[in-house]
Amino acid sequence: MESIADTRALLAAGERLLGGAIFCTFGCHPHNYSEYDDAMEQELLAAMRQCGHKAVAWGECGLDYYKNFYDAQYADKRSRMVDVFAKQARLAVSLGLPLVVHSRDAEEDTVSVLRNNLPRDHPVHVHAFQGSVGMMKQVLEMMPKSVFGMSGVYTFKNVYEHCLDLARNCPLDRLVLETDAPYLSEAPRE
Repeated sequence: MESIADTRALLAAGERLLGGAIFCTFGCHPHNYSEYDDAMEQELLAAMRQCGHKAVAWGECGLDYYKNFYDAQYADKRSRMVDVFAKQARLAVSLGLPLVVHSRDAEEDTVSVLRNNLPRDHPVHVHAFQGSVGMMKQVLEMMPKSVFGMSGVYTFKNVYEHCLDLARNCPLDRLVLETDAPYLSEAPRE
């Protein structure tokens, strides 16, 4: 799991260059759901322990039926995706850590996992969200400590109107401005 080594290197650089202003999360991204097992979970937990107070949440985990389109067409694989996400949601609760959620083209199942596996007051960060206003409102109401991350795509000259609708409909105290560097950075400057 090269991402663990990368995270450690970033934390060390943050200590050296930024006075410790870098924090991290650990979890199994939905693109890697098929690799999640007890051994991976133990490796992630060990890395989290090694990072101490710098590890501040579990995730990014969740469901991505866009990137995992073909797997999502098979009931057994789709069920495995949901199970991996649900297991990580329960783990975040047991660790007392916020859950960082990735949801793409999987709104109904994402809401179901949140509803069935997290206490209502558990902190949730729905990361780089570009889904529907309906799902956002449903989660905001269902989970009063949830926030929605909106990325640099909102700064693009030709931003999708539905993204602007999300920003207009998200209460400011529940909106997080974020990047998903280098993938969803802000519009390039000249």
